[in-house]
Amino acid sequence: MIFIWHEGNVVHIGRHGVEPSEAEEAVLHTRPPYPLKHGEDKYLVWGTTKAGRHLQVIFVYPDDDEVDWTALDLATRAELEAGEDAILVIHARELTAREKRKWRRNKK
Repeated sequence: MIFIWHEGNVVHIGRHGVEPSEAEEAVLHTRPPYPLKHGEDKYLVWGTTKAGRHLQVIFVYPDDDEVDWTALDLATRAELEAGEDAILVIHARELTAREKRKWRRNKK
């Protein structure tokens, strides 16, 4: 899974106190029932980082024309061309206390 980062989405999640690496951890280490469909083309994940932060991440699977291929390194380009899934994070924030309680109840 390849995460596509650009200034816009890095700045946006940074306003919510989330680093790109944390959003990636939450997505990569999520468990069913996540990801959940969230609207037409969006997906929602509640996940935990290695540091124990509980995050909500919303992402899309971008079309090829939504990826700035010139900004990608050669290895990433090769992985995408080989069919690896790309994820574009569009939102990330820490779960509220209420959401954390709900998430913990649902995990049991």
